[in-house]
Amino acid sequence: PRRVIYKAEVVWACGKLPRENDRYVITNRSDSPEAMYSLYRQRGDSERKMSITLRHFLFEFNVVFIRSVLSKWSDYIEFPGPLPLATLA
Repeated sequence: PRRVIYKAEVVWACGKLPRENDRYVITNRSDSPEAMYSLYRQRGDSERKMSITLRHFLFEFNVVFIRSVLSKWSDYIEFPGPLPLATLA
């Protein structure tokens, strides 16, 4: 049999209005609601860590790729010297 585990809370953020934060877990396991919600949160934490790792990898890959392109084309492209601070403002 399927069960729906529901958790409702109100989130208070500094300087913002409170908002509802509803969570649902649909399962056919017979564990306690607390155990199921804990398992659900652990899964979310691992997915979040994988997402952060992937973003970090893609950023590093882009940096390495851009450096390799610039190093190959640096003989053909003239880069201006450092800009004066007044132009950066």
